[in-house]
Amino acid sequence: MNKQMIIMSAVSGMGKSTYAKSLTKDHPSAIILSADDYHINTDGVYDWKIENLSAAHLDCKIRTKAAIEAEIELIIIDNTNISPVDAAWYYEEAKIAGYEPKIVRLHGDFDAAFARNVHGVPEKTHKNQRRGFEKAQWPTYWNVENVEV
Repeated sequence: MNKQMIIMSAVSGMGKSTYAKSLTKDHPSAIILSADDYHINTDGVYDWKIENLSAAHLDCKIRTKAAIEAEIELIIIDNTNISPVDAAWYYEEAKIAGYEPKIVRLHGDFDAAFARNVHGVPEKTHKNQRRGFEKAQWPTYWNVENVEV
């Protein structure tokens, strides 16, 4: 297998983490990286705070660079990445490092995703995610896969 970076794209609750885990079954050395990891406190409880958002995404990028340097064969970025702007840093870093980047966009029932979201994303935020997801224009030269869940 060539080195690959899969960059998830979906609204909160659509099943990004579940889908990402399913991709690792045949790749025991794969790593899943998420900004959400930053929000897990020492007791293992998810404790999201808006003031930590930038630090969480910076931490995810630092861990991504470390995974690239360690030449992990399959790196999965498990963040919302609603638009190409959100995913661009990961996509470009993958290309520069000789990885095959792929955006995996999960489509499904948005209302069910809102009901399922385990991070308490407010309805207004979720609707904004949906609008951004639906209107996103991905570069035609990027490898983008649309998956119905």
